Amino acid sequence: MTDHPVPRLSRLDQALVDLLSRTRVATLATWDAARDSPLATLVPFAVAPGGSLVVHISDLAAHTRHLRAHPAVSLLVAQADSADAEPLALPRVSLSGHAAFAAPDHVAPLRMAYLERLPSAAPLADFPDFHWVMIRVDRARHVQGFGAARNVEGDVLQAVLNGAAKTSATSQRPRARRSR
Repeated sequence: MTDHPVPRLSRLDQALVDLLSRTRVATLATWDAARDSPLATLVPFAVAPGGSLVVHISDLAAHTRHLRAHPAVSLLVAQADSADAEPLALPRVSLSGHAAFAAPDHVAPLRMAYLERLPSAAPLADFPDFHWVMIRVDRARHVQGFGAARNVEGDVLQAVLNGAAKTSATSQRPRARRSR
C-alpha cells in the first residue's frame, strides 16, 4: 500500500504523458563552471520505471563533464515544429532535477528502458566511455499551448512520469501480426 493515493490524471496531465512518451529527444541544459555559462545539447532519453529520466552519455561530451561537477539539470522536451504550426503554441515541458551516474548494480533497469525506447542505441550500450545517467525530476513547467501553462510538482508529477514510463515501454514493443 502507498502512503499517498495515486492522483487521477487530468486532460493536461495525460497530454504531458503523451508528449513524454512520443518524444525521444530532449534539450539538456547543464552548467559549465569553467566558463561560468550554461550549455544546451540534444540528448535521446527514456523514462525508467519509477519515473526517472535516463540518458546515456559519453566522456567525450562536454555535458558529461558538466554533470560530474554540477548535477543540477534542466531538460526541454517539445513537440516537433512544422511549417503549419504556430511555434509558441507547440506543446512542451521544461523538467528540472538532478543527475546521478548510475552505479553498476543499478544499470540494468535503466539500460532496459532506454534500449526499449531507442533500440538503435544498442551498439553503444556497452562502450566503456559511455555512462548511464538517471535524472530525478523535481518540478516541471508544462505548456500545452496558448493559455495552458502550469507548474507540475509532487504526486501529480510522479504520476505523469510513471504514466510516461509505462506508455513508453508498451508503445515501443513490436506488435504481434494478426493472422487472417
